[in-house]
Amino acid sequence: NCAETEIKKVEKKFFSLSQNYMGNHTEEFFLTQRSPRFVSNFAYQNYLKAIKKAKEYIAAGDIYQVNLSQRFMVSDAGTFTPWEVYKTLRRINP
Repeated sequence: NCAETEIKKVEKKFFSLSQNYMGNHTEEFFLTQRSPRFVSNFAYQNYLKAIKKAKEYIAAGDIYQVNLSQRFMVSDAGTFTPWEVYKTLRRINP
């Protein structure tokens, strides 16, 4: 197939160019299918309750801005490289 041949050429060129930046493990980094599991310190229902409460404060005029945040941790962080974590974050929130 002509399209598949062209795709292979592009992939080969990409990996050869990125070798300058990533060393010998470029293909492994870019083609890995595993993803770290992100765990929040905020249960989903509690997060929704906090949003509702913040909206109530805004409606009451007590506040005009909210910076509601939550911390995400990576389970099994020792088994993932920082690059893999970064790639996953970029994929889910580009």
